[in-house]
Amino acid sequence: MDILKKYNEETSQSSSQAPQLNLSQEYGALTNAIIRISGGAVKDGRQANVILLVIAIVVVGASVYFFLFSGRSDLPPLKVISPLLDKTQKIR
Repeated sequence: MDILKKYNEETSQSSSQAPQLNLSQEYGALTNAIIRISGGAVKDGRQANVILLVIAIVVVGASVYFFLFSGRSDLPPLKVISPLLDKTQKIR
């Protein structure tokens, strides 16, 4: 019986204590990755979030650039050669 009482006391004490937050729970996974990869250059989560924001802006800007200017080309259109088509058939 003493073992059961001891177990109940330990579990009631451990459940009443608030869990301690560590770095991985305080910030998101990407923010922690930026802090860890930077090697000390990024001090906190706010700086890491600014870096992530800048990366997102650059990626969106590059996507918009390629989307808007990808149709302008001086190359002639490609001719489609297919062994399944006869010379009399036309490609629509």
